Amino acid sequence: MQLYDDVRYLKGIGEARAKLLEKLDIRTVYDLISYFPRGYEDRSVIRYLSEIGEGETACVRAVVISTPVLSRIRKGLNLTRFRIADDSGSAEVTFFNQPYIKNNLRVGSRYSFYGRFQRFGSKLSLQNPTYEPASEEGKTTGRIVPVYRLTAGISQNVLLKSIRQGLDECLDELRDLLPEETIRRYDLPEIRKAYRSIHMPSDMAEAMRARERLVFEELFVLACALGSMKDQRRNEAGHVIPETDIREFTAALPFSLTGAQTRAIRESLGDMASGHAMNRLIQGDVGSGKTMVAAACIWAVCRAGFQSAFMAPTELLADQHFRTFSQLLEPMGIRVVLLKSSMTAKQKREAVEKLPDRRPEAEPPPGPGGGRDRPGGGHPRPAQRRGGVPAPGPCGDGRAAPFRRRAAQRPGSQNLRAPCARHVRHAYPPHSGPDPLRRSGCFHHRRAASRQAEGGDLCGGGEHASQDTALHCPIGGGGAAGLCGMSHDRGR
Repeated sequence: MQLYDDVRYLKGIGEARAKLLEKLDIRTVYDLISYFPRGYEDRSVIRYLSEIGEGETACVRAVVISTPVLSRIRKGLNLTRFRIADDSGSAEVTFFNQPYIKNNLRVGSRYSFYGRFQRFGSKLSLQNPTYEPASEEGKTTGRIVPVYRLTAGISQNVLLKSIRQGLDECLDELRDLLPEETIRRYDLPEIRKAYRSIHMPSDMAEAMRARERLVFEELFVLACALGSMKDQRRNEAGHVIPETDIREFTAALPFSLTGAQTRAIRESLGDMASGHAMNRLIQGDVGSGKTMVAAACIWAVCRAGFQSAFMAPTELLADQHFRTFSQLLEPMGIRVVLLKSSMTAKQKREAVEKLPDRRPEAEPPPGPGGGRDRPGGGHPRPAQRRGGVPAPGPCGDGRAAPFRRRAAQRPGSQNLRAPCARHVRHAYPPHSGPDPLRRSGCFHHRRAASRQAEGGDLCGGGEHASQDTALHCPIGGGGAAGLCGMSHDRGR
């Protein structure tokens, strides 16, 4: 048996159960052993019957003292009843619709039972417990037992038994992704021990240590991927927005900027002047002044003779930002235009026509993948509608559609995950067609500044720069609820 063999070849799985496991996204042996528990049940503590209270879940070791009796109540319902006892007391056990129990249990034999107990006066009862002979204790009772998410037709026992078989067959094939130096520095268990401990821990401390190891690896892989993306972005050329003194901008404001705002603006303008794609997040509480940082970046872009696009997630917020930017920027000679998805085609064309087409004279050099003005040099941009209005994206309404993608795959396989790395969600799908921001006269995505944390707004000075990263929101026919286009009106 190999690590990436189909799970149906495991003993006890077969075609029928393999189809059920597909609902849990389990297709290979590696998928199976990477299906980690959602929690644990501590069945390692053996208690006496006399000390168990109403509604308590406990594990007991007791002897069957009466012959199991099968009673047929009605069609589709039968009960198997018998009594158990230990040195402290007795209890009645009932199994529903499991007639085979009658032949599995022997009077006078000792078993371990785990389940939820109920008290009716002085009588103690137990319904549908998990049990095993006391001589075989340690499989499903008398230990820490993992609890998994299930689907109809797959029980905890079936899944746990299959995972144990997969670990026994293929655990030695797992390779550690972490460097040995990192493992030693942080005192982490090696990957094979972590996989076995996460499924079959001897105590809760061992389970938590295994979990920490797997979480560390998942974050380590993510950090490496993000670092690689960052290095790739540094090699992408973009238009340069000359850095300018913001005192001219602040002098026109009816208030003074805070030190944090000034610092964020200067850092953003520095990135815009670097000639490389920028990925910047502006984080702050509501009313802390994030929009003013975007306004300063827009002002700098318009001074350089380019245009900006400021996006909002709702039309209500778009209207609010439109009024804010109109009052703030139009006295500085910057024309502000509102474009909303609820507008008619004619209204959209008229809005776009108010912005003169200011295309840069020189195109930036192509990226490493040969593509021009595309994230990573390879992904084309959204299609362009007539009249400068972006066309809907791949979802049909232009919204950025999250899609699932494997973090890493074995060559030739379509359904394999990297060790410990679950599904990674990316916020953008690949697009096709020319760049709508260039065609519509809006600001080029490489010259954007800061991404605002407030409602996912994209600011022309910078948030659209995040299209060069793993997270971005493309402009589509109905994707952006509102769009403010801004350009410098030199005739005013």
